Amino acid sequence: MKRRTFLKTPAALAAASLALGGKAQPTPSETPPTQSSEGTLRESGFRGEIEDMVPPDSPPSTKDSCDPVAMANLGLHYLANNPLPERDYQTRFSLYLLNQPILVPIVPPTKDLVDPVTLGDTESRMDTAYILMREMTGSTAGQAAQDGVRRRIMRYLRDDGLCWLNTEYASSWTTGILLYSLAHQYRLTRDESVHNLGSKVLAGLKIMATWDTGRAFYARGAQAWSPEGTVPDYFPGHYPFVVEPVLTWYEATGDEEAFDFGLAMAEGMVRDLQPHQLHRSDGFVGGHSHLQMHAVSGVAHLGALTRDPRHIEWARKAYELIRVRGVETGWVPEQNDLGFNKEYLYHTLHCETCLVCDMTLKPIVYQEIAIDGDCF
Repeated sequence: MKRRTFLKTPAALAAASLALGGKAQPTPSETPPTQSSEGTLRESGFRGEIEDMVPPDSPPSTKDSCDPVAMANLGLHYLANNPLPERDYQTRFSLYLLNQPILVPIVPPTKDLVDPVTLGDTESRMDTAYILMREMTGSTAGQAAQDGVRRRIMRYLRDDGLCWLNTEYASSWTTGILLYSLAHQYRLTRDESVHNLGSKVLAGLKIMATWDTGRAFYARGAQAWSPEGTVPDYFPGHYPFVVEPVLTWYEATGDEEAFDFGLAMAEGMVRDLQPHQLHRSDGFVGGHSHLQMHAVSGVAHLGALTRDPRHIEWARKAYELIRVRGVETGWVPEQNDLGFNKEYLYHTLHCETCLVCDMTLKPIVYQEIAIDGDCF
């Protein structure tokens, strides 16, 4: 869509109308030929740069309905342009569309990273998103960006099957998301090299586990890990994102050992084996809600596979006790217990789209835990 086409849309004219104190403006069909919509916007006081826009592969639906394919095309268009080729395809997380400038990283930039939060996090989730959005749309747009992001992630992977973000510690979060991506990649391609790589990553995730009579847990939860155990605390007590990627790998490959490990880790969560875990007796899971509900999704997934009422009910309670703290728009505070960690109190003031996805995924995919059909 070219800039002049965009500036003739109702959205652009509505913005100009608001800037002019609510004065009604003509609709595109009523705009006099001599009047420039761009000029109208400029007269309203807008001083920003108006750039040409690249159209997505398919236009969004004009109907008042959800069009997942159109949404995926738009999302893929964004993901194709988010990584910075000039910075070795570093990705960006902290984008606030109503801010000026738009990019204001939560964590201050370093000499190496434009947006430090993306290290082993945003870039990893984008790696998965490319795969799933291409499955939905059939689009090949943005392949260079996808390849660049995958190359970055593969640099973290060591021979032990774990993703090490630096020389001091490995990340179960980054490693788990990589296995999740590989599971979907193998499901779609049946590429034996992808299978071999995924098996290596699965073995790495097992290294960090502590076993107790057939059940397993990570002693440090979702925190960074090293064999020596000398790594800084970061979101202590949170569950690792392991069960969901392991079960997704099982579904893609039929690997029974993967299922057994996923079951063991889920049992460790349900039976509160992880030290300092934040699961309360009423079923509420405290802490950073996105990290926690991302992990809880694995127990819901297991319940969908086994129909075990223990797993279903545990996940249902955890989900529902977070959902009821939200508002009608579907937004839920990122942190729901004020006493958890005062350093992260700012999380009580906003909702991440990551959490919205977590809260939507469960009632849609794992219907066993959906209580309120209109909750999203």
